[in-house]
Amino acid sequence: MKRTEKQELALCDGLVKQLSNAGRQAIVHTNPPHRMKQTLGVPDRRYRVFGFCLAFESKAEHGKLTREQHAYLTAELDHGALAACGTFDDLHALLVELRSARTTGNAELAIRSCRRIIGAWSQRGFRGEPAPKLSPGKAQCER
Repeated sequence: MKRTEKQELALCDGLVKQLSNAGRQAIVHTNPPHRMKQTLGVPDRRYRVFGFCLAFESKAEHGKLTREQHAYLTAELDHGALAACGTFDDLHALLVELRSARTTGNAELAIRSCRRIIGAWSQRGFRGEPAPKLSPGKAQCER
């Protein structure tokens, strides 16, 4: 059964609560639960886990980023912060890599992992825009 973005977000929150020693302070809700004016592109959450602060935009399996979300997340990375997007499975895989980065002291690994995930999601195209056309003979990169 396919999960909605809201279900993905709830699973992501549960995972971070389970892994973080910060308890309820491990999750900062950056988007209000109801529609209201806010800055475009601001991710759903800021997670505090393994000594990192991670901006995270939750997506359903077949969802797409908006251009504003992509710009926000990549700007975070360009300024030394961690940011990513995706499903529960994407977050779980990223957290494994973040734990390794923390253990080895390799912050660059964490940033590369985040860039890889954002890149994979941006290859799907952006919400409200036609899907990108692939060149003949080129397979789409998988997440």
